[in-house]
Amino acid sequence: MTNNPKRGMISGYQLFYILLVSRVVVTLTYFKSISAGNLSTDMLISFGIAYLLSLVFALPAYYCAVKYKNPLENKWVSLLYMLLFIYLAAANISRFAYFASSGVYPESSMTFVIILITAAVCYSAVLGIESLGRFSLFCGAVLFFVAAVVILANLKNINPVNYYPVFKNSRREIYENSLVFASNSLEPAVFLSLCTRVNGKKAKPLFFGITASYLLIFLIMFTCIGVMGGAGELYAFPVFTLFQLASVGTFSRLDMIHTAFWVFSLFLKSSVFIYCASVSVKRFRHSVKCAVLSVVSGAGAIVINQLTLKTNLTDKSIIISAAICFVFVVLIPIMFLIFGKKNKGAEVLERL
Repeated sequence: MTNNPKRGMISGYQLFYILLVSRVVVTLTYFKSISAGNLSTDMLISFGIAYLLSLVFALPAYYCAVKYKNPLENKWVSLLYMLLFIYLAAANISRFAYFASSGVYPESSMTFVIILITAAVCYSAVLGIESLGRFSLFCGAVLFFVAAVVILANLKNINPVNYYPVFKNSRREIYENSLVFASNSLEPAVFLSLCTRVNGKKAKPLFFGITASYLLIFLIMFTCIGVMGGAGELYAFPVFTLFQLASVGTFSRLDMIHTAFWVFSLFLKSSVFIYCASVSVKRFRHSVKCAVLSVVSGAGAIVINQLTLKTNLTDKSIIISAAICFVFVVLIPIMFLIFGKKNKGAEVLERL
């Protein structure tokens, strides 16, 4: 992964951290209702299967990039991906507001939080990919610090009994969780949008980012299960509760560290989605596109929250996530690999 700076470009290291933070923050704001079965050792098995699925899902996007058949070079397909990124930004802003109003600041208004974070995300996306790349390095450093603190601070709280029995969930629940974990964060789609703005080779940031994220997720969930066991099912946000249970000496408010990383990371992830949606539109000024797309995403987040409060969307959201992942991460890239033509300027790039 090269790290040579160029205007309007990011390094391989910055792409690595963008993809790493994007997936790990899903786990740190993981809530029990999106998974099947019990919070047990079976979850670790599901994560292992999900890791293999994620690597397979990333292959079409990787080959599209190296063979210069990027679907986002087609103006009509890029509009579909724009809608995808708007939806993903809205879903993450909604997750941000839900976690803030139910897990951190129970008295806060979800609508107010959505408006506030939407404005901040818009400003960040307008600054461009270089600023987002630099911020990803900071978020990555905070991530490794947060993971180390929560794991080391909870070692004394682990009870080996909590890891048994190993096969508590059914085979169907294990596979269902694997599909949920593999499809709830669409890094290959982000990769397709950003790969032309990366210096040097692109395979290492993509596959190393997926691998490192699952390793950190595995260690955090391993600690979470060892500390709380089945009692973790009583909490809406088990990983957040894990931070609340940890302590270092007289300092026992480690949940503030979790909250800080959560704010930085969801902010980065949502900003990247708005940026990707903006570059998917070939016309208009970047700042205007970011402003309009941010407003649409914010409105979408409010709608998602209202629907979540009024109806039970858990089962439907799992199906929707899996369908979106299949279409935008697997189906469209494979169709372009088979039937698509090389992007304009591909011959020139191959000679460089």
